Amino acid sequence: RTERKRLNLLDWILLALILLGILLAVWYFWQHRRAAREGVELVVVMRIPAVERSFLSQSGGEPFAAGSVVRSENGTSALGVVQSVSLREHMTALVRDGALLWEADPYLCDIEVTVHMNALRQGSDGLRVHDLRIAAGGSGNFRFGGWFAAGTEIISVEVLGNEGTE
Repeated sequence: RTERKRLNLLDWILLALILLGILLAVWYFWQHRRAAREGVELVVVMRIPAVERSFLSQSGGEPFAAGSVVRSENGTSALGVVQSVSLREHMTALVRDGALLWEADPYLCDIEVTVHMNALRQGSDGLRVHDLRIAAGGSGNFRFGGWFAAGTEIISVEVLGNEGTE
C-alpha cells in the first residue's frame, strides 16, 4: 500500500511566498514597462552623402519627393514620412599650397532629407522607431520611397512633443 504524504504548514507557507514573489515580479515589470515607454513625435534631418549628380539628372533631379515613406534597410518597417528634400554641395577637403581647403565637388552632391517620425522614448535606451535607435550622429541604410540609400547620416533629431503613452 502506498502512503501519500500531506503538506504541512511550512510547505504551504513556502508555496504562498513563492507565488507572492512571482506575482510581485510580474506586477513590477508590467508597471516599469508601461511607465518607461513614452510616445514622441520627431523631426529628423538626414543626409545622404556623395550622390553622383549624373545619377540625379537621370532621375529628374530628385530620386524621391516629399510624402515618400522612409523604411528600414530591408523595407519591412515604415519609419516616417519625408517632409522635404534639398540638394547641398558636397564639400571635399584638399591641400593647396600647404593649407587645408574645403571645395565643392562638381560631380557630387549631398541630399538633405527632413523626415517626420513617431518614436518611443524608452528611458536609458533613447528614442526608438520600431527596432531602430534614432540619434543624432548615427548612420544607417534606409529606403526613401523606392530608393535605397546606404550610409545615410542622421544630422539632427528634434523632439516635437508627446503623442501619449503606450
